[in-house]
Amino acid sequence: MQKKYTSFALPLLLALSFAAHCALNFLSASAPTVVIDEGLYTNIARSLAWKGELAFRGQPVAYPFLLYPLLLTPLYRLQALTGGDMYRIVQVFGTLLITSASLPAYLLTMDLTGDRRRALRAALVTACMPDMIFGAFQMAECAVWPLSLWLAFAGLRSFTRRTPGYALLTALLTGLLYFAKPGAAVMGCAMMSVRFLYVLQREKQPLRRAVLPLFLLFAALAAGYALYRVLFGPDADLMGLYAKQTSEWAPGDAAAALKAFPLMLLLFAFAAGGFYALAPLTLLRRGDGCIRAFAAACVLGLLLTCIGVAVFIVPYARPGADTLPLHLRYCAMYLPVFYALTCAAENGLRKRERGLALALLCFALLCLFPGVRAGVVPGHTNAIDSAALSAFIPTGSFDARLAGWAVTLSVAAFSLLLACLFWYGKQTAARRMPFAFLLALLIVQSVFAHLNARFPVDPGLLADAREVSERVGDQEYLGVTQRYYDDLSSYWLDSRLNRPMQQVTFDQMFASMEETEGVYIPFVPEEQAPNVHNHLTPDTNLLLLGYRVAEHLELAPSVRTGVTANGCFTFAEIQPGVRWLDTMLYGLDGDWLYEGETAYLDAFGGICDEQDEVTLSLTAAGSGSLIVDGQEVRLTGQPETHSLTVSLADMVEICVVDGDAEILGYRTERK
Repeated sequence: MQKKYTSFALPLLLALSFAAHCALNFLSASAPTVVIDEGLYTNIARSLAWKGELAFRGQPVAYPFLLYPLLLTPLYRLQALTGGDMYRIVQVFGTLLITSASLPAYLLTMDLTGDRRRALRAALVTACMPDMIFGAFQMAECAVWPLSLWLAFAGLRSFTRRTPGYALLTALLTGLLYFAKPGAAVMGCAMMSVRFLYVLQREKQPLRRAVLPLFLLFAALAAGYALYRVLFGPDADLMGLYAKQTSEWAPGDAAAALKAFPLMLLLFAFAAGGFYALAPLTLLRRGDGCIRAFAAACVLGLLLTCIGVAVFIVPYARPGADTLPLHLRYCAMYLPVFYALTCAAENGLRKRERGLALALLCFALLCLFPGVRAGVVPGHTNAIDSAALSAFIPTGSFDARLAGWAVTLSVAAFSLLLACLFWYGKQTAARRMPFAFLLALLIVQSVFAHLNARFPVDPGLLADAREVSERVGDQEYLGVTQRYYDDLSSYWLDSRLNRPMQQVTFDQMFASMEETEGVYIPFVPEEQAPNVHNHLTPDTNLLLLGYRVAEHLELAPSVRTGVTANGCFTFAEIQPGVRWLDTMLYGLDGDWLYEGETAYLDAFGGICDEQDEVTLSLTAAGSGSLIVDGQEVRLTGQPETHSLTVSLADMVEICVVDGDAEILGYRTERK
């Protein structure tokens, strides 16, 4: 009866996990989060499905890590048949992928313990991880998570089984993970390295048996890159998309990396409630040799992952003293593995209860300060990273410092209580507590993650995006936005409504048109293009301006314009060779200006004649007076609008003579 019950429980758990996370993800995330990853993956998948090309918004892009976009490609091929909201379709698919990770977690624990109940608990722990929220987003983690746990399962069997098949499978899965997200391949590399030494030194097997899986891994990587080059050619050999987000190492980056590495280890232990991060370490000195080697590989993989994040990610984000952007999502898949290892070590913990109690006591004292500070990173941690591991308290939608203190103190209290139970011989109670506490901790963190991921949806923006999709039809058009990568309005068209558009920033378009006397020439500036080999935008006269850009522009009379129902987008159709932007005032250094400070409005001086003038209506409040393009404006304290005639030959300079001023708004009118 028990065997039948547990056999039925696993598929029921998988089905319930998928259904529950689908419902939660639909409620949590009804819009893209406007990060590079989502736009990159969906654009590549769409370009592969529609044209068989590797492109980002129509531009060739070098990106060999194509596993996740390839998984999305069939969805976009079926788009013509399915219609509807592709964002939701991809969301369901991602949720299905990531919730399937409970299956390899179950099989891994079964192999380690032979106990179905413990294996079901491992599957439940995996299903309750906050990282399951990644299914709500168009992120490669949806594929990385289940693949990593399948790799751990294959890696375990490569140690425990005499046949070489699982070692070869470990090599192939490592290669797949590399082409999904390179950093995720660390676990496989650690498995294969430890296995190489284990086979070579402990089992005294022929050298070829130890080397063959490593050879297969290198062959798989070489074949993957060769296939990539054959299919997409040499025109995509520079990945400028992510390169633009990173920078060279600075002298202070080494200190940031050294600070981040131990903090990540501490937070991983914090996420595991202390017990499940420390208990597997007992396997390194006891038990079967192959299980010990597997545990060593897992610990090595975690250490290398933390080092990699500390070295390659933390410095590039330029963290401040108290704002380390720790990408703990790279460590998250180790928690179910460590839980399974703890289940395997449980029978031997009795001999080391006092030592474990002391370790837990030290952990409890350590996590009081660093755990809170890193668990609640003010400001600099976005919603994706906040939900990446249960040590992260989300910080985007609400002030989570109170929740951070509550969770951290509860972990510390649990560690102290568990240490006391071990110390005073209450082994039965001590063994029952960790699982219940870990499950409760993960559930609470999952609730925080979903609350934090509730991005507001502007119905007007959605309606206008649909209007744009209908009005533009099959025409090519150019989007003009404030920022190249993360403009919200373009993401609605791109990721949700499947209306991909070429995009440039207005500042770059302005610089180009200064050189061409105001005539529009298709281009993508080198600084903004995803690839340096092709900077051409569509040869179109139809431009789509986001409202933040359009509100600062005055279009020439020869430009035919139209505004969407809610004012979120402005269409601008120009005639070839016609000077289409006669005036432009755009950008301000700051809303508040103080005595002696100067701000500038960018004027379209390079396009206009020296005699061109414009009426500037400037609304300001404050005390003292302003000098605007050489003209004095006296402020009375209350908001007032002042009309001035300014030249467009140069930048419009605004300087505070005395007092302070708040610039509330401005508009222009041609004379």
